[in-house]
Amino acid sequence: MGYEYIQTVGNYKYIYFIEGYRENGKVKQKRTSIGKLNTAGQKIYKPEYLEKLQAKGQSLEIYPTEKLFSIEDIKKSTVRSYGLFQFLSRIAKSIGLIDALQAGSPDYWQELFMLSCYMVSSREPVMYCADWLENNESFPVGSMIS
Repeated sequence: MGYEYIQTVGNYKYIYFIEGYRENGKVKQKRTSIGKLNTAGQKIYKPEYLEKLQAKGQSLEIYPTEKLFSIEDIKKSTVRSYGLFQFLSRIAKSIGLIDALQAGSPDYWQELFMLSCYMVSSREPVMYCADWLENNESFPVGSMIS
């Protein structure tokens, strides 16, 4: 038999399941992370813990309200830089560059803008722009290879 314990780490609160046992006559505890508390104080359980309870035939009264990602999802995910695109697009809008590109080249204005963002932010040759676009947020311009 075990119990849930909420531990505060920095600004976050995590939920642990603690089980007590004896080993060589000494009392020990096994702690397993089973979820966290969101900013509203609601318990958000890990999908693995809920599956384990379901396999045992048990259930919880509180079900997850947020999507939690599995380790496989995290390994397959990518992180893209967003700040540079946000910064340069806001400047371009405020000085009228976006409007000028849309008027001058309505079919390819996004590609021209993203190419100019790449040239401003990188000292690499233009042929590496496609690689840069994979790692940075951008307008939906496709791959822009050659």
